[in-house]
Amino acid sequence: PEYSSADQVETMRTMVHTAVQLAERGKKVRHGNHHTRGMVALFEIAASYREYIQSDEWLKLAIDGLTWHLENEINADGFQFERTIHYHKSDIENYMRVWQLARRGNIELPDVFTVQFRKMFDALLILAQPDRKLPVLQDDTDALHSEVNAMSGVMALGTILYQDGRYAHFVDAGVSPLFYWLLNEAELNTLRSTTPTEPNMGSTALESTGYYVMRNGWDINNEYMVISAGLSDSKPDHQHGDMLGVVAYADGNEILPNYQVKYNKPDYIFWKNSWTKNVALVDSVLLGREWKGNSGGSGFGKWLDLPQPTVLENWNHSDLDYFAGSHDGYDHMGIGYEREVVFVKAGFWIVRDHFTNESRRKHTYQQVWQGLYETIDNTLIHREFNNGSQVDILNLEAQMDQSWVHGRFAERGNAVRVHESDEDDIVLTALIIPKSKNESRLPGNWEVHKDGKVPDHLWELVNSGSPDWVMYNSDQLLLVTSRIEFNGNQVLELSEKALVHLVLAQGQLQVRFLSTGTITIKHQGPAGRTPLSKTVGSGDTYTLTSD
Repeated sequence: PEYSSADQVETMRTMVHTAVQLAERGKKVRHGNHHTRGMVALFEIAASYREYIQSDEWLKLAIDGLTWHLENEINADGFQFERTIHYHKSDIENYMRVWQLARRGNIELPDVFTVQFRKMFDALLILAQPDRKLPVLQDDTDALHSEVNAMSGVMALGTILYQDGRYAHFVDAGVSPLFYWLLNEAELNTLRSTTPTEPNMGSTALESTGYYVMRNGWDINNEYMVISAGLSDSKPDHQHGDMLGVVAYADGNEILPNYQVKYNKPDYIFWKNSWTKNVALVDSVLLGREWKGNSGGSGFGKWLDLPQPTVLENWNHSDLDYFAGSHDGYDHMGIGYEREVVFVKAGFWIVRDHFTNESRRKHTYQQVWQGLYETIDNTLIHREFNNGSQVDILNLEAQMDQSWVHGRFAERGNAVRVHESDEDDIVLTALIIPKSKNESRLPGNWEVHKDGKVPDHLWELVNSGSPDWVMYNSDQLLLVTSRIEFNGNQVLELSEKALVHLVLAQGQLQVRFLSTGTITIKHQGPAGRTPLSKTVGSGDTYTLTSD
């Protein structure tokens, strides 16, 4: 009774005035969510007030603008171009409003809505962790310093729209009140009736966005890692100083976390850069440089200088995954940089950082690992979690002169491996070992010898000289070498030292090459056999037989 006819007229006048303003300001398309939200608002007014003479004009302008955003800001892999979970979910909200109102009002949308909107939910499946959460990537802002992003609410919407049991797998609550008014009772019942189905995808990637995911299962105790190897070419405003950084999960914990941020906090710049990432650095020179604050006073700002990444290799096998990439962040210092990541799916990672020092000047090389660790010795740090699980980070170059430096901030912390050198080629290799409660050994009965000594039962068959380190179990080895002798009568020589995976089975030795390019191999077999020479690529295998 307090809402009068005059109030209703004023509401309609306000809506038409707002729409006119949105239409005028929205004619110029701009990258980012500000223009997207403006076009969503214009669509909402035009779809709800069809009595307005200009509603057809507004609808066309809004749909054309939103189509542009879907075509130019949702990557081919389905992820939002600013590369953050927060803004990806925000755009799902934007398009959800348009999608539902169009269905209610029988308004036709272009086919790109059907294709791109569905892909946005599929992209979240690729990034999902075994604990049904999402990692923190770039400017995620919903919960300051949180190490995860919620997933249930957005996947509830996907379940309702597409009745996909894989989406339902991640739903643990009802629909957010933010979206409740967009749904009817039949749609809400769909959420309750869709049977959850565990996804069956393994390691995969969002290649257009530059996120590479390694996983070995969907149980809460399984292992997961995402490697950040992308840079938005049109609006990298929300990108952090994390190029080729990793985020890792195991046994219910973020064992190598990233952290959510807030624009209006004075330490926002700190959290947006490399000391809070799992990256490699040179001379403490961070990967985000040339800060530009936002004149609007929100506290938001961006790095004007970020490294450009190049993905060199990425492949996934049933027993291990391999990724290699580079960036130009230290080219101005005369230092080239590459990172290799090997995931042995028994449950551990090897991370190798390569630095090429053309100047031969002395530099300090650093690997930064997030977490509150204790130092065991100059090669090993250790962390325990509240549920009893643990993680060890072991430096495999045992003879290297190195030390640990620990930092602490806002109840978070890091551990930095430090090595000084004037050599032209430097490699820092870290073995990341998650362990469940009361577990003391490496998963899969693997062992590691930092002195490079191959155990006797394998040495009789495989002699690879004196590598810096070797990992092995009963029938496999991982090591860096340029020469392999097998069974006493065969020699395989590599044109350069490379990480190799050796598998012994049924009298044969399978050699898999883990490299960032091609390698020439020469095989000298038993007496009388013609030597063989060929070129192999990363992931290729070559088999030596015992005869």
